[in-house]
Amino acid sequence: MELPRERIGPYTRALQAGVDALAPNDDHVPLPRTLAHLQALDPALSGDLSLPGEVDDRSGLPAFVWMERALAEQAVSRGALGPFWFPGFPLPDGVPATLGRGLVLHSTAEVVGDDVHTSAHRDPLIAPDPEERPPDGTWLYRERRLAVSAGLIDAARSWAADRGCVVPVVGLHPRRPSARSMNK
Repeated sequence: MELPRERIGPYTRALQAGVDALAPNDDHVPLPRTLAHLQALDPALSGDLSLPGEVDDRSGLPAFVWMERALAEQAVSRGALGPFWFPGFPLPDGVPATLGRGLVLHSTAEVVGDDVHTSAHRDPLIAPDPEERPPDGTWLYRERRLAVSAGLIDAARSWAADRGCVVPVVGLHPRRPSARSMNK
């Protein structure tokens, strides 16, 4: 999916806000490098250098080819971050249309290990597989966290609860381009 030029800036700023909300430190995503990479995709900083703005049809995240054109060196980890739903992006089956009226960024974590104290499945997007068994002596923990537009917080929590999950949901506060980046 190719974004129209006028939507690229708002898209990249919303995605930056989601990354900032879901990974406020270096534990899961190298935050400073990820944010720098996303800023480099924004035409307010890079002009037409990284155009066209291409989004992966399945995840809603920047396509690798678009990321490669950016100025920074670190890409968003697709294994831990995404999908990114926004108005006009097709939602998966079973997701209420209400969640398509704003921004929803997902961050997932899956841990298998002998130091995991309790197995748990807290992912409303992926149904648990009753046949899935971690190796002997280990436990499996799976979680999905959501950063959503302020008006979708209750809808996101309700969707997760309807799917038998309690997940962390935080509100997004999209960033505006800085005066410095607008003067380039």
